[in-house]
Amino acid sequence: MHRWVLTAKAEAEACMVPVRNAMLRIQQFVADEEAVQELDLALTEACANVARHAYPPDRPGPVEVTVEIRPGRTVALEVADHGKGALSDETRCLLPEPDSDHGRGLYIMSRCCDRLTIHSKGGRNSVRMVRDLGPDAWKTIADPEPKGETS
Repeated sequence: MHRWVLTAKAEAEACMVPVRNAMLRIQQFVADEEAVQELDLALTEACANVARHAYPPDRPGPVEVTVEIRPGRTVALEVADHGKGALSDETRCLLPEPDSDHGRGLYIMSRCCDRLTIHSKGGRNSVRMVRDLGPDAWKTIADPEPKGETS
């Protein structure tokens, strides 16, 4: 398994830095472009929600993005904050009414991954998204040190 933890200040521009870094890491392993785009959308939505809702506008706190890649199996993304925690473990990811001007982020995230879980405990709030990927979705990573060659 490969795991990275990326942090930034929970502001719209600053949140995009860990999103871009996470996506660069994912693109090293995942060949399925549609899956990469959907993971990017889900991660961008999750970070935007933290920037928009977790902290007071004049006092943005940290956002933490964790990327876990299990080649041949899954990509897991977790976005965490220590803000006000508007979500709970029972929050449902439903599509809002067409005339609603908000509330689509969790629904979008849930459609871009196979599993979405929300946790709030001890002042830490997190959204974890897992995408299962079949064997054809992965890039073949070349062995950096060829074996059996002699000079």
